[in-house]
Amino acid sequence: MIEKFRARCSMVDPVTNQPRFGPNMLAKVQDLLRRYDEVKLAMEEEAPLRLQEAQRAAELAREQEQERHLQGAREREAEQQREELQRIEALAAAAQEKREQREKERAEEELLRQLEEEEREKLNASIPHGKEGLERAIAMLKDSTGSEALYRQSLQKLLAVVSNICSSPENTAFRHIPKENAHFHADLGQYAGGHQCLLALGFKELQQGDEAQLRAVFVLEEPDLSEDLDAWSNWFDELKEMQSFVEYKLN
Repeated sequence: MIEKFRARCSMVDPVTNQPRFGPNMLAKVQDLLRRYDEVKLAMEEEAPLRLQEAQRAAELAREQEQERHLQGAREREAEQQREELQRIEALAAAAQEKREQREKERAEEELLRQLEEEEREKLNASIPHGKEGLERAIAMLKDSTGSEALYRQSLQKLLAVVSNICSSPENTAFRHIPKENAHFHADLGQYAGGHQCLLALGFKELQQGDEAQLRAVFVLEEPDLSEDLDAWSNWFDELKEMQSFVEYKLN
């Protein structure tokens, strides 16, 4: 359109041979063309600057986009680190709780062990060793069995214990009686005085086995015959005397 105006400025009417535009119109068109040329020239001169600005803007946009990606990656990494730290802290807290629970259980087990040991010591000291203690224990046994038949059955079990030892004092099986042994418990151990009868014979209640499977056992220690014959003889004679005493109680 502009070029058409520019061309018509130099055209003449073929009939009148006069310029197509009158003086006023020609001045206006020429002024318009001048301003157009000025604007076009200015735009052409500014084009490289605008291109540079556009390039800088595009580069800045790319840098900003890269920074957003990097920031997002840093935030994700930081979140992962926080989650990992929380997981580690949770594991550490759980481990600490387990340690504290184990320590508490060990303390409770130790307290229970001490109480049981105190009870064993009290039981071991509850009856004199020898014939006097045996007589007291048998009296307790008679009261607790509640019938002559059960009383005699208990005495027969006691007699079997001491007779086995007297017949084979070297046999440790006869001198080790588990407290929870079913036959011993049924015939003698379940009654008041039953355990005291063993203590009067010289047995001691001890804990045997490993920590996972401790069990209470009544143990009668035999003096070392090779080191002290007199001590062994006194020990054996006392057992024979108490064997006779139990036999007397059964008759």
